[in-house]
Amino acid sequence: MLPPAMSEELRSLVSEQEPPRRIPRRVLRRLVPKDLIEIVFVPVGPAALLLSVVMWWHFDYPGLRFEGGEVQRVPGTITKIESRSGEGPTVYVLSYELDSPTKDSGPSRHNGPTSGVTYFQDQAYHAAFKPRPKVGDTVEIEISIEEPTLQRIRGGSLSPFDGAWIFLLVSFFFATISALLFTVMTRKRWRWSRLLRHGQRATGRATSVNVSMTVHGAKARHAVQVEYEVDGQSHTLTAWIRVDRAREIHESLESDHPATTEVLYDPRRPRRSWAYLWRWSEDRWSIEV
Repeated sequence: MLPPAMSEELRSLVSEQEPPRRIPRRVLRRLVPKDLIEIVFVPVGPAALLLSVVMWWHFDYPGLRFEGGEVQRVPGTITKIESRSGEGPTVYVLSYELDSPTKDSGPSRHNGPTSGVTYFQDQAYHAAFKPRPKVGDTVEIEISIEEPTLQRIRGGSLSPFDGAWIFLLVSFFFATISALLFTVMTRKRWRWSRLLRHGQRATGRATSVNVSMTVHGAKARHAVQVEYEVDGQSHTLTAWIRVDRAREIHESLESDHPATTEVLYDPRRPRRSWAYLWRWSEDRWSIEV
């Protein structure tokens, strides 16, 4: 994980204070700023999930109420038939009115609306009606006993859109990615925050410069291997240094004064460390590396 840049103010706080240090929140917020991916993508996942839940609740969920609940079936009459076609399959819209109960049909438990609209996808329409229906035909209307406002022609749907659950699954995937990204970034900030507040200082020594390992950003950087000791045990970290500085460090390895650096390490996990202040000679320090 490439460490963030440490400002001169932060270096002073780390050098002057002993742990636990009091690091201002404004300094910590600037330490690992939010990038464009985090700003845009993290809110998109939950927003898409919320929108999909609303779509599913509005389009798909009412139909599920007919599957497990008690349903009353009463006769009705088709009053209007429309078809809507676009890029997708044709959707048929059937308007109907409930027939008035007669003595032969027995008492009705229905106390909802007396008319409504039902939608049929192309395939379901041809499967439900053989031959094709026409205005004035009698159809069977299903009415939910628990919620009489939910009613439809048998075999049809309450919404013109069938399949909001697909968007629900896709948005759940994006929401999961957003949650993972948020967790990773929060964990990254927590690590650097803990290192700054509770980290101990040690002196590290550059041992090698690997010019074949390069990362590119605002400025290209080379990998510099740094060795430091904690309680008599040697540890190694990789510091990513600007190319021009890395060359100077490489030249210092061939001299009597190899480059050294101040290292901040986590006492609980000494391998988690940060090389933040380099020295090329007895009188030359570099803050920007």
